[in-house]
Amino acid sequence: MRIDNSFLMPTRISAPIRPTLGEEEAPVEKKGFQNILDDLMKSSSELSETSRENTALLLTGQLEDLPAARIASEESSIMFELNLTVRSKVIEAYNEIMQTGV
Repeated sequence: MRIDNSFLMPTRISAPIRPTLGEEEAPVEKKGFQNILDDLMKSSSELSETSRENTALLLTGQLEDLPAARIASEESSIMFELNLTVRSKVIEAYNEIMQTGV
């Protein structure tokens, strides 16, 4: 009995796939390091604000969904820890670059 394993072989595409007539290629936005850090800080700020709002609503009795408030608080906390880790790694990399001789 012979088993056909040709489906395991990678196929090769001879030409790149291009959009058909009438379709436009979407411009690819290249994000720089600064843009990535800005996005990280914005999302962290948004999560922190949401957490603060939920906490205030919960304390005033206007929010009855305790799990949602807890989840928002945890998301904010995790994002803050991520920001601290990224900051530490950036500073560490900067110091290492500054110590290398040119």
